[in-house]
Amino acid sequence: MVPNLWLAGSPLASIFLSVSFVTSRQLLYSAAFSPHLRGERAATKLAFASLVTDETFGVNLGQYAAGAWDARRAILVNIFCALSWSAANALGAALGAVIDLPIDVMSFGMTAIFICLLAGQRWDRTNTLVAAVTAAVLVVGKLLGLGGMAIFASAVVGVATGVAFDGGDGAEK
Repeated sequence: MVPNLWLAGSPLASIFLSVSFVTSRQLLYSAAFSPHLRGERAATKLAFASLVTDETFGVNLGQYAAGAWDARRAILVNIFCALSWSAANALGAALGAVIDLPIDVMSFGMTAIFICLLAGQRWDRTNTLVAAVTAAVLVVGKLLGLGGMAIFASAVVGVATGVAFDGGDGAEK
């Protein structure tokens, strides 16, 4: 993100704010696991928070909810995900010069991935409400011309909706 914004001539403050907004989800991910990491050493919490990603958040959250999961396993999931991500990026960089893949195909692929992640959720009242509110805020934000900020706003409003509806304890009211 930084090189693209830099090459586009974006001001340094804009680059800093953009990266901060995008990476703020890491703060939310780590905070969501704080109840599961109570009693762990600070170094363990730091290792988990440093390695959590979009994908490992979902995997670890599901495993913690199912029980019989611990910080060691969660950190291993995070590490293996980071290693596979690195290997896939290296392979993609090596093959990128050989394979001509249109951007439209990749945009469709990324959208399809997120639809699959959404479809795989447990469809209780809370998740249904969060998905609906998040989608509505995103559409309204895009219609208002907020661009990428609409994504951030919809994510924050969606999380806040889920916490407010659930009462923050994961149990529906």
